[in-house]
Amino acid sequence: MGHQSNVPTLVQAALPLLRQLHGYGSLLPTETAAAAAVAAAAAAAAAAAAAADLSRGEELWLTYSKLQLASKSFVYQLCSLLMIGLLDTSAAAQVVSLLREPAVAQLLLQQLTVHTMLLHQQHSEQQQQQQGKQQLRADLLPIPAFHQHQDMLLLLPGGQAYLDSARRLAAAAAAAASGGTQHIERAHQLASALDVSLQHCCMRQQGRPSLAVDSNAPVLSAAAVQLVLELQLLAAGAVQRLQQQQPQQPVGRIEHPFQLLRDSNALLHRQLKALQLTGESCLPPQLLQQAGLQLLQALAAPLQQLQLTASDDAWRAIALEAVASNQTGEYSQQLLALRAAAPGLVSQLEQLPGEALQLLQA
Repeated sequence: MGHQSNVPTLVQAALPLLRQLHGYGSLLPTETAAAAAVAAAAAAAAAAAAAADLSRGEELWLTYSKLQLASKSFVYQLCSLLMIGLLDTSAAAQVVSLLREPAVAQLLLQQLTVHTMLLHQQHSEQQQQQQGKQQLRADLLPIPAFHQHQDMLLLLPGGQAYLDSARRLAAAAAAAASGGTQHIERAHQLASALDVSLQHCCMRQQGRPSLAVDSNAPVLSAAAVQLVLELQLLAAGAVQRLQQQQPQQPVGRIEHPFQLLRDSNALLHRQLKALQLTGESCLPPQLLQQAGLQLLQALAAPLQQLQLTASDDAWRAIALEAVASNQTGEYSQQLLALRAAAPGLVSQLEQLPGEALQLLQA
């Protein structure tokens, strides 16, 4: 996307395609339907036909996943051009219009779910390797798989079938790429793009809020907030592991888990702020019931990792500079984010078991 003058034309051409791609998701076969077809096939010939249908369904899902990956990359490139100020007024307005499109926000949320799942899978594999030892390392403590909760699956086209196809696609690509850093980099891209999308959905015009989202938007649902909590805890664990392992080769900035930690934190702040703008006084009650502890852990995680970072680490200097800026989404505003949830959080803390409170204090 080297010719910025072409951006308005590209956006106008891409928008109907992105809407169509979003609509196609509801037409694809679900895993449940395919499995039922196989189970219902009593005769060998019918079973073979059902298996062929299942294979065709998998192929459709893989193709859909590839199209979403390409679309995600396109949207992220537009976000990057917008954020670094390389677009003229007309092009910037076109990009902002695209980012306010519900289909685009849902594309980013769905792909963020995929890469959160892949990061959680890596975390779980490393956790299993530690099971024989007496005590798990702090960076390998269990993290809830919010990406697999039923409410989150309802936001995905095809539910579990969507995640399964994305997992197969990632497994096929793993042999040709460094899987861990690749997932971190893509999660960083998606979290930052979704943050920018939400920012412009809640942009004020002439002193008044001009909301392109409401409290019922998928990205502001309890499931989406829980997903970001999961991502933030995974990013914090990855930062701690990287500090302990001291890799032989330097990790690039966009592949560094500290960048993902900053991005997920900014996105969480953006969700909380957007909820307030839609008239919600606090986070959804079901989130506080299911993930109140994880909310506190996620808000504490960036500050904990900052304390653990060596004084000569380049990321410590970046983080401290960000704290001093006091911008929305930075670490200095963690208490403000907590206050947004406070009306419902106090009662939930009173119901936590003693061991959960001890874990939080640690």
